[in-house]
Amino acid sequence: MTLEKLLINFYKENGIIDLKIKETDFMKMEFDDLVQITQKNYHTSMGFFQWIQFLFWCFHSQLLFLSPIIFFSWYNNVVNLKSVFVNKGF
Repeated sequence: MTLEKLLINFYKENGIIDLKIKETDFMKMEFDDLVQITQKNYHTSMGFFQWIQFLFWCFHSQLLFLSPIIFFSWYNNVVNLKSVFVNKGF
């Protein structure tokens, strides 16, 4: 039996995950009832460590994404500086 068939059988037997509702009841349910069942009563917030971690990964992703542009602009400046020094006789 494949994993897909196992999952389908699990859903048929146990209903929707974490809601403990059978598929037939779920399909008959009104939208407002579903919102009430699935809505959280509390909201989570990010602490100091989570913000530091988020900013760290944002910085690294941008650095990786922009690295070709940074490298080519740096390389272009180095080549231009060499040509300036060579032309001036340094």
